[in-house]
Amino acid sequence: FLGSGSVIHAMHHVEHEVEHRRHHEAHGHHEPFDPQDMRTMGNLRRYLPQTHWTFLVATLAIAGLPPLAGFFSKDEILFSAFRYGQNYDVFWAHAVWLVGLGTALLTAIYMGRCYLLTFEGEERWPAALDVRPHESPWTMTVPLVVLAALSAVGGFLGLPALLGSSWIHHWLGAEHGGPVFEAEIEWEVSHSTEWGLLALGGAIAVVGLLIAWARWGRRELEADSWLRYKMGALYRVLAGKYFVDELYDATVVKPVVGGARRVLAPFDEKGVDGAVNGLARFVRNVGAALRPLQTGFVQHYALAVVVGVVVVVAVMLFVGG
Repeated sequence: FLGSGSVIHAMHHVEHEVEHRRHHEAHGHHEPFDPQDMRTMGNLRRYLPQTHWTFLVATLAIAGLPPLAGFFSKDEILFSAFRYGQNYDVFWAHAVWLVGLGTALLTAIYMGRCYLLTFEGEERWPAALDVRPHESPWTMTVPLVVLAALSAVGGFLGLPALLGSSWIHHWLGAEHGGPVFEAEIEWEVSHSTEWGLLALGGAIAVVGLLIAWARWGRRELEADSWLRYKMGALYRVLAGKYFVDELYDATVVKPVVGGARRVLAPFDEKGVDGAVNGLARFVRNVGAALRPLQTGFVQHYALAVVVGVVVVVAVMLFVGG
């Protein structure tokens, strides 16, 4: 994620330079340029070397390539699901394990696509021959280097029991005084099965990355067009995120906003604003009625004082009598 931030930082400079050049062009129609769209990037490894190498390490780690950190964390999750399903013979645990395998494959594919479209291939932003991105400052690249190093070796802190002692497991486990309780397992899987699961996890990462390279490493954006054509309606459903946003907008946002405009807005305008504006008009009218009393002549004020004194005295005499 920090690597993506570094890429976006560099592409925003490209966007500003492109907009500056367009501003000085007298004519011509220009397509919108999104600095966060991988389809407008390409070959950034040439211009962002530190971001490139750290992003590559993180990509391989998230894809689950051994022996990077993501491989061990992914394997721990898949192995736990498999072990639970085998020990207790429950269907849903096996289903979770299979879904996890499929998800791991898709993760390797889309992370490979992310890297390839961003850092490999040809430059695809406007005016690529003249406008070049620049590496981020050291305040951004130093954390990238630190995290890339941890992504490479951090997994050895949590080795599976088959490969050695897990420091994280002993530190967090309740049986060792940690906060995490682990359910007791009646029996463990065999070592051969565990080695097979480790090999399967690594193979899935390799296969996913190879699929990404075969598609997007060679064909770049043509692979997206091919995928859109082959998947048809399913592609539109997935690209539309199952149209959850559209459903939410139609069933929640529009009814609430429409109801507010038809009911609450008139009440706010006629009721709340009407009361406030009515009070303001009342005060203004009272002020307008009293304003003639303030003439600015001292004689008038003296006369008013005398009249007031006479009235007060008369009232006192009348009441006293």
